[in-house]
Formats: sequence, C-alpha cells, structure tokens
Amino acid sequence: MTTTESIGGPIYMMDKLHIDKYYNPITGFYKDKKGCVYDTAEDFIITGILGYCGCGMPDESLMYIRKILRLIHSLHVEEYDPNQWKELDQFFSSEGEKYTMFYMLEKLELTEHGGCVPGWVTDKGIELLEDLEKLY
Repeated sequence: MTTTESIGGPIYMMDKLHIDKYYNPITGFYKDKKGCVYDTAEDFIITGILGYCGCGMPDESLMYIRKILRLIHSLHVEEYDPNQWKELDQFFSSEGEKYTMFYMLEKLELTEHGGCVPGWVTDKGIELLEDLEKLY
C-alpha cells in the first residue's frame, strides 16, 4: 500500500488499478469519458463501467462478477479441465441465471462470444477482473 496526499489529508492507496487512468489526484475523484464524476473506484466500476445505479448491494454484485470472470478466465488460461466447466455450471442456481450473466458480460464487452457463450474474457474483462481482485 502507498500513501498520497489529498485535499482532506493522506489517502492510503493499494497497488495501482487499471481504472486509475480515470483518477484525478487533485480532486480525489474518478471521471469517465462522458464527464461523470465518481467518489470511489467501486462507484466508478459499478456505475461508470457496468451501468448499474449503485443502490442496493453493489459490493456483493462486484464480488459476484469477479467470481464469474475468474471462473470463465480459468477455462482458457490452463489446460482443458472438465472440472472447471463443472465448477462454473455449479456456481449458478439455474440455467436462466447462468445464461443471463453470460449474455450480460458479453454485452458489456467483458467476454467475447466465440463459438458459444461464455467464450473467453476480453482484455477489458481481464482489466476489470484484476481491479476487482485488488479491491476485494
């Protein structure tokens, strides 16, 4: 962890995130390409990247997405293992839930369709996964 100074005093920061390219250390906020401003990295991800409203349980949602991206990514970074597919299938409570998540992740360009869903995790998805691993 590193420390930096902000208007309100020292801020304790973790290792650099991919989304830090949107962070302004002078204001202490994240700012997206449309000019919207976010207080925290988590707010930027949940609202700016995923397009959610941010109410309810956003941290739980981010941890859920992190787990799904991790499972999908593991299917393609190591030698084929049918147990990894089984673990992914068992993660979901229904086929409807599973395919809804696969379609959503592809629409957000976090996965690529390939020959079937879930396909593989895109560079954008890998960056998000790495950021979520650091945050949670």
